[in-house]
Amino acid sequence: KLSQDEQNVLQTKPYLQTRYTSLFSYQELYDNVSNRMVIFMSDGLIKSAYEKSWILNSIEKNEIDDTVFFQHYHILKYAIRNVGANSATNIRWTSNDTQLIPEFALSKDETKEFIIIIDADVLKNDIKELNFKFIYDDVLSIATYSQKENITISKLSNELCSVQMDGDHLSTPQRI
Repeated sequence: KLSQDEQNVLQTKPYLQTRYTSLFSYQELYDNVSNRMVIFMSDGLIKSAYEKSWILNSIEKNEIDDTVFFQHYHILKYAIRNVGANSATNIRWTSNDTQLIPEFALSKDETKEFIIIIDADVLKNDIKELNFKFIYDDVLSIATYSQKENITISKLSNELCSVQMDGDHLSTPQRI
């Protein structure tokens, strides 16, 4: 028989799932950017906002050629979904221990989507590990959980690409 604490945890435990796709054209980027937070990562800078990025404006005004753009930037459409028993609160999302956006919450079955623009300047020796970590509470503040995911950004010939190895997918929630 489960203790009262174990029953409460089972009834309130959030469980995050993520998925991402790479975007390879300006049209895909433009079609996906509205109503999503854009996270821009360059060397020494992480910026996030619910607005069209200056990069998109530069492409629209033909200040940047989109072929050159996609050689220098890698774009991810990244979704986070709560598939757990109840809401996740105080979600702190970091990459390599740097907070990406302000803390947020996800109700049960809710999904939030983001656009992540990664500048080639963050690569060292043509590679960059994005070590994502999510730390969050359940709705009753009974427990705090952690989940981790790794995405590798690499430069191959004239393009940036992303890859995940089997062990790099989002981990199961661990109580901390």
